[in-house]
Amino acid sequence: MKRRLFAAALLIGLSLSTPILAQDAPTATPETAPPPAEEAGTLGLEQSAALPILLAARADLEIIATQAIGTAQRPLGWNGDSDPTNPDLPIQIRLDLELLAGTVLGEGRPEGWFGVVATVPIGIARDIRHDLELVADSVMGVTTIRPAGWQGDSPIYRCGRATQAILIMLEKDGLTIPVDPTQPDYCQKAEIDAAVWVERNVLQPLRARTLNVDTNAAYPFLADSAFVVAFLDRDARQKIGVLPQGAGFNPLGRSTVGFSNMTLIEGDGFRVYVDWTTTPLTQGQFEALPDFDTISDPIYCDADWCGVNVD
Repeated sequence: MKRRLFAAALLIGLSLSTPILAQDAPTATPETAPPPAEEAGTLGLEQSAALPILLAARADLEIIATQAIGTAQRPLGWNGDSDPTNPDLPIQIRLDLELLAGTVLGEGRPEGWFGVVATVPIGIARDIRHDLELVADSVMGVTTIRPAGWQGDSPIYRCGRATQAILIMLEKDGLTIPVDPTQPDYCQKAEIDAAVWVERNVLQPLRARTLNVDTNAAYPFLADSAFVVAFLDRDARQKIGVLPQGAGFNPLGRSTVGFSNMTLIEGDGFRVYVDWTTTPLTQGQFEALPDFDTISDPIYCDADWCGVNVD
């Protein structure tokens, strides 16, 4: 009970505006008059950006509540608010989430529980999704099964707040962490890969690790990130290593299967498959490549980096 009262107090604090002080209000002139207040129910730009996450979370919250306690049952105080025009929707959803967590989990909370954190609207929305998934894990007993109709959201939102922030920053720069989001240890692997990228590109940038600069310069493209993972098969199951930054390569062909990014490349001592989005290739250059099914040359990797970092 104390936990729920404390969470509710924090949530109410998030919705309060700046206190009004008891003093004479200055006379406004046309130059100093404040802009007209927004009409009730009008969402700001930041709140609108968080709305898709919130609405999906509300729908899933109702689904997991039904799974846990039945269709006709809800904890005392449940508001069920799903009004997309309500600026207080994040608070309403968080309150119901805390009520359900108290019903399902009691006073304790799972390891990693975020709880209430005063931050920007999209951060609050992501925190709700994160904690909702923890409740769903407890209700379902596993992390990989959800009830019918579950909408879910980006797997990033299951990770810690710092990992989320780094991954989203990298995505905005066009970088994608090559980790399978369906794996149970996705967050751990994504955190390590993101940290390595920051270490190599921000904390202590590496020089191009090449044995023969002239040889690499002869290729039309150079690996420019730490995430060009090489595979010996087109299904990306046989990882053979990671191209060093500065390694030159020539794209030979691409997959023509819908939604596949696999590209066949060759360079000094290797002919392997990579995800083109981790390379300097543009989408137009990728789409202009021939179908790599028409290429019969053998796939191999004999460079010094082959067989390294394959875990």
